[in-house]
Amino acid sequence: PPGEVERAMAAAGVSTPYVLLISPYGPRKNATAMLEALGVARDAAPGLQALVVGRHDPPGHDPLPVVRCGRVSDDALAALYSGAEFLLFASLNEGFGLPVLEALACGCPAITSRGSAVEEIGGDGVLVVDPAVIANIADACRSLLTDRAARDRLAERGLAHAAAYTWEETARRSLRAWEKMA
Repeated sequence: PPGEVERAMAAAGVSTPYVLLISPYGPRKNATAMLEALGVARDAAPGLQALVVGRHDPPGHDPLPVVRCGRVSDDALAALYSGAEFLLFASLNEGFGLPVLEALACGCPAITSRGSAVEEIGGDGVLVVDPAVIANIADACRSLLTDRAARDRLAERGLAHAAAYTWEETARRSLRAWEKMA
């Protein structure tokens, strides 16, 4: 609900518009490139901020206002996804990529890495970029920041895609994998 989103934003110290980055810690998470890309695209959304939730690298030169709020509760995280313009999760190397699935389940559009497991996790509910090309990331950011209809379509597709990831289906697939290995 909007009240929960507003409370979570106030507790995190962020205001709209903001883009969410989840735990961008270490070189493979690509935080420097993602922030640089947002800095390039920030003219598309006056007042744009980046909200970094979870573990992160030490602050460096930030090309736009960055709020680092550390860990938050699951409820606050869901509210922050709901209030974000989109999740930016363009890591260089990723496993499952749970933040992308969480974002989609909250109706938050996502930008993620081409050629990774996260691309498959996001399906048609994400925009994919080459995480090694800042201009590519910036173009995708600018696109979502300027086209509300596209953002809404992506969020709708993401909700539908995330609905397929149930605990029951996870258990079935896990059992099949174990049986195949045995």
